[in-house]
Amino acid sequence: MPVESANGHVVRQIYRYSDGTKDVAADPAVLWRRLGAACRARETTWEALCDRWRELTLGTVADDGEAGTAATADADSRGEAWLEFQGEFTAIVRDAFGLGELAADGTGVTEGEALAVLAGFLEWREKKDASTASSPSTSSPSAGDPQAGSSPSSAN
Repeated sequence: MPVESANGHVVRQIYRYSDGTKDVAADPAVLWRRLGAACRARETTWEALCDRWRELTLGTVADDGEAGTAATADADSRGEAWLEFQGEFTAIVRDAFGLGELAADGTGVTEGEALAVLAGFLEWREKKDASTASSPSTSSPSAGDPQAGSSPSSAN
């Protein structure tokens, strides 16, 4: 839904990214729903995914006070867990943004490019949230959809 600015003009919120073949213009609210749906399809939530990312990359303790497995696991186990998680995380991002795997003909995107699309979206969203009033595309999504405040990029 468009956001009405202070001067009464309607401002369209569109996020643009490359899918490896063409530039894509997308409604950020739809991207959030797709991200939540991709998480649910893998029987997880955006919040749980972000907690796992922080645990594996930063070795942090979960909000409920329980030590994360990364804080106590040895380096080899943590490395194996990270590789498994990275594949799952990237698959969720690919599903949400419609990003194919890199093909021999050069179409599609690498894992790094897929994660960069997500990071760019989260950064874009933070900037928009800071400069606009709450709207359907900037308010907290429901039913397990991702929340801007718990993104992996916000943990950096």
